[in-house]
Amino acid sequence: MLDGLDQVNWRALRHSYGLATDVPEKLRLMVEASDEEAQNEAFGELTNTINHQGDIYSATAATVPFLMQLVNRRLFPRRDWVLYALVGLLESCNGHISYRKEISQLKDEFATLVSIEQSLPAYLALLKDTDHTVRALAARILMLVRNQRPAVRLPLWRASEGEQNVFARAWMIQGVSKLITHNHYPSAKHVRQHYRARFFSLIAPQEKLVIRLAAAVAWIDCEPYIALKPVPTLIPHTLTDGLVNPRIPETKEDIFPLLDGLLEQDTIIECLRRLGINGLSEALHTEGLTAEVAHTLIRELLEIGFTRIGPHHRHISGDTFDAWSPYEGDHRTKNRAEILYAYPSGFGTASSYLVNGRLNQRQLEIIEGIVACEQFWQMPTNLFSFFYGLPDTRDELQWLSRT
Repeated sequence: MLDGLDQVNWRALRHSYGLATDVPEKLRLMVEASDEEAQNEAFGELTNTINHQGDIYSATAATVPFLMQLVNRRLFPRRDWVLYALVGLLESCNGHISYRKEISQLKDEFATLVSIEQSLPAYLALLKDTDHTVRALAARILMLVRNQRPAVRLPLWRASEGEQNVFARAWMIQGVSKLITHNHYPSAKHVRQHYRARFFSLIAPQEKLVIRLAAAVAWIDCEPYIALKPVPTLIPHTLTDGLVNPRIPETKEDIFPLLDGLLEQDTIIECLRRLGINGLSEALHTEGLTAEVAHTLIRELLEIGFTRIGPHHRHISGDTFDAWSPYEGDHRTKNRAEILYAYPSGFGTASSYLVNGRLNQRQLEIIEGIVACEQFWQMPTNLFSFFYGLPDTRDELQWLSRT
């Protein structure tokens, strides 16, 4: 194991803390650790040096082949950790490449990508591994290695057809959708249509909710300009089911790392938003819709059709923009009876607003759909007046839509 480790000129490479001369020692500690705690500590030290806070270094690419040696050794007990580290490296590289313009500044990132992509046959082989966590992580890596889309897409789909673990299968379905291009060439259009039909066939009652959700999201990913096209009612209904019935992992092991970023509530809401007014309006007709989920759908509808006259600040949380939670004071309270918004500390007061114009056709359709949604009115809210200067009662909104 770790063949060729001493043949690398580590003194010529750098990591987050300087010269990379200690990388061989950290790798050997991972292999030779006497217990899980020591192994965990060695792994943490290694990943912190080659991928500190998402940064990539010259030593990162040189370390990848030895990480793959550990993955390919079935007796190594923490192959899932190593694969998860490779996922992190890919995400870091892709992130840096997306945000930096100067290619001269991305030498280490491109070198790391090439180093990871060289093991493509090994990742495909891992789709048949006996460990479902390894299979899922291999699918996630293949989803992020996009230079070989045609070579990866079909094997990944075939692996999903035979996969028994629901979360690993969901990752595989998601991976296939991310490997489908959106250009306008006839061949690409044919591929999208082909897989869209396959994904739609998985949104069936006999499938578990996680699979139906993964297939619905994959179907949306295959359709460019989705908000401008008719959408089967099954798509928004399935996504709304995911909001009404949050997923519960089947076993404790599935929490790490299979649920990380897979069909979270924010992901589902973003997909519903991509469906546009028609998709969100149809979601309000989902069987079993709760008052709180109805509220979530309606505020996304309002955001599409109206301009805010109150706060415009979008609070930055991690890498996502959250338009609502900074103003939702009791969003962590269970069994709440109403949803009220207020300015957090440091913000001003709400703007006053006088209705002085007619609703356009799109706004009229949104208001009529809101008025008709029985579940929404089970929880009083100041959503309309606080953000849009609209009346908060059902009767007043109905009157406004008629005038």
